[in-house]
Amino acid sequence: MSAQENAAQEVGARQKQAILKLVAELEPQVEAAIPPELAQRLSKLYMTGCGDSFFAANAVRHFFERHVRLPVEPIESMEFSRYAVDAMPADALVVGISYGGKVSRTIEAVARARRRGAYTIAATGFGERAAAREAHVAVVGGLPGIRQVVDRLDAALADKKLSRAELLGELSKPGAAQRLAETLGIHGGMHLALVGMGAFLTSALALYLIGLRLGTLRGRLSAGQAAALKQEMLSFADIQTHSIERNLETSRQLAQAFKGLHHFTFLGSGPSFAAAQFSAAKLFEQPHLNGVAQYIEEWAHLQLFYTRPQTTVVFFIVPPGRSRDRAMEQMLGAKALGATLVAICDSEDQELAKLADWAAPICGQLAEEFSPLAYIVPGQLFAFASLELRGQPPIPPPYSFQQMMEVNYKLIYASPIRTED
Repeated sequence: MSAQENAAQEVGARQKQAILKLVAELEPQVEAAIPPELAQRLSKLYMTGCGDSFFAANAVRHFFERHVRLPVEPIESMEFSRYAVDAMPADALVVGISYGGKVSRTIEAVARARRRGAYTIAATGFGERAAAREAHVAVVGGLPGIRQVVDRLDAALADKKLSRAELLGELSKPGAAQRLAETLGIHGGMHLALVGMGAFLTSALALYLIGLRLGTLRGRLSAGQAAALKQEMLSFADIQTHSIERNLETSRQLAQAFKGLHHFTFLGSGPSFAAAQFSAAKLFEQPHLNGVAQYIEEWAHLQLFYTRPQTTVVFFIVPPGRSRDRAMEQMLGAKALGATLVAICDSEDQELAKLADWAAPICGQLAEEFSPLAYIVPGQLFAFASLELRGQPPIPPPYSFQQMMEVNYKLIYASPIRTED
C-alpha cells in the first residue's frame, strides 16, 4: 500500500468517527427541538441560508418530499427575510442554517420569522452566536470547516507566525495552499478536501436528522424505516473516503488539462443541483475561477449557446436516479458541439462514463436523496487541485486580497439586520 493510500485511509477513518460523533451529538438536540405537538401542527417548512448553507437546503429537499411529505421550501436568506416571509403561514417551521452563526441575512431571516409567529430553529456550529440566540432553539454541532482555517490564519497573524504580506504573497503562488495548510497543522490533500466540505456536510446532516424526526412524528416513517434511512445516510462516510482516494490523481490531471481555462459549468438535477452549486462555489472561493451551476435541463435552453470546442468544459453530476436518461441526452448534445465533458457518476456506470472525456467516479451507491453527501467530492478536489497548480490570480494595486476579504466580511457579517419593514 502506498503512503498516499495509507494517509487516505487514516484520514478517512478519522472523518468517519467525526461524522458519527456529530450525528450522536445532533440527534438528542433535534429530538428536544421538535416535540410531537409541533410536528403535528406544522403546515410548511422553510430552510433558509446563504452559500453552503443554502446549497445544503437544496440538497435535502428531495428527501423531505419523499419521506416527510410536508410542503418544503429551500430559500436563500434575503429572499425569505425581505419577500417570502410576507406569505409565511404562522404555523410554519423555519430552519435558519448558518454554520458560522454570524451571517446577517440569515440572522435577519430567523428574527423576522419568529416575530411573525413561526417556530424557528437555528442549525449552526456555534451556540453562542447571534443565529442561535435569535431562534427559539438551536441545533449545534460541526465538522472542521473553512472558517476554522480562517480563524487559525488570524491567530497565526496575531502571533506573528505569519505576516500578512507573506500570506498575501503566498496565495498567488502555485502550491501555496499546501504550504499554508502545513503551517497551520493541516496536512495533505485529504485533510484539506474534508475541511472544504465541512460546513456543507454539517448543515446537510442536521437537516436530514430534522427530516427523520419530522417524518417519524408525522407518521410518514416507522421507527424501523427511519433507522434504515439513517444507516444509509451514514454510509456516505465510507463512500466519500473511497471516492477521494480514487479522485485525488484525477483531480490533478483535470487541473493540468484545464490550466488555460477560466470558466466551468456544473450541471445537476434534483439533489445533484446542490452538488453543482457547491462545486461551482468552490472554484470561486479557492482558485478564484468562474464556476457556473445550472440545471441539466436548463443547459439546453441557455449555456448551450455559449458552447465552443476546446474552451467549454461541462461537469455532469449524475448519480443513479431520475435524471440519468436526460443527462445522457444532454451529454450527447454537448459532445456534438465540441464541449469537453467530465462525468461525476457511479463507478459502475460505464455507459455514462464512456460518453464523457473524463470520469470522476463515486465509489458506492447511495439513494438519490442522499447522493450530494458524496457527489460533492470531485468538485472540491478539482477546485483544490486548481488552486495548488495555479495559485489565486494576483490582484493589482491599489486593490488587494486583504481588501477583498475586508469587503467580504463587511457585506456578509457586518450588514445591518432589518427586523421590520
